[in-house]
Amino acid sequence: MRICFDGFENPIELRWARPFVLEVHNRALFARVCDSLVSCYGEDACEAYSIWDGEREVRPRSAFLVVPDALNLPWESKDLGGRLYSLLQERQLEDEAIRGLFDSRFRELRGLVSQLLVQLEGNYRFGLEWDLQRFLKAFGFTVDFDQGAAFIDRLILFLDCCADMQVNKALLFVNLKTFLTEKEVARFYERVFFHELRVLMLENDADMNSYALEDKMVVDQHFLES
Repeated sequence: MRICFDGFENPIELRWARPFVLEVHNRALFARVCDSLVSCYGEDACEAYSIWDGEREVRPRSAFLVVPDALNLPWESKDLGGRLYSLLQERQLEDEAIRGLFDSRFRELRGLVSQLLVQLEGNYRFGLEWDLQRFLKAFGFTVDFDQGAAFIDRLILFLDCCADMQVNKALLFVNLKTFLTEKEVARFYERVFFHELRVLMLENDADMNSYALEDKMVVDQHFLES
């Protein structure tokens, strides 16, 4: 996937399994770049850009899963929490044995409810058919993570969930390195590589460390690219 800013000389080439770091030292430009990408306004953004997959132009909202605040990972986004229900429903429908067990257990529940109705005078019935997605939503089924766990562990779990949910969008992080040590950055990169995800990291602070799994473009205070 290629991101072309009108004001940049070189495009940003996002590759599977290799995080791309756009390090912008000029704070005013950094703010405009972040605002433009996070807003997903494309050509209408303050720093206009277009996104391409080969020769096909891609809508920004279809290109990114945006994480503007790394400390508040978007667990409930439609690409993760929303996708979880439909993914499990698909797997249930594909597995005849599991599907039969679900149907059998629901019939048992209906029978128990019928026993509770014996001493009531009115007529009552279920208004909806059994559906795994409704069941999961009703009982708040979600990602099980420990809010008290180390940030890097929650971040790795986030990548694992993105892989589980088959997220094809590029993950867009803002100043993620601020919260990570050098070793944690390397661990994060290894997990991105393992899951073959696409990641774009917007960073304002200079990082002199070199990482084998990182692609990088630096735009200095004078807007020179390297």
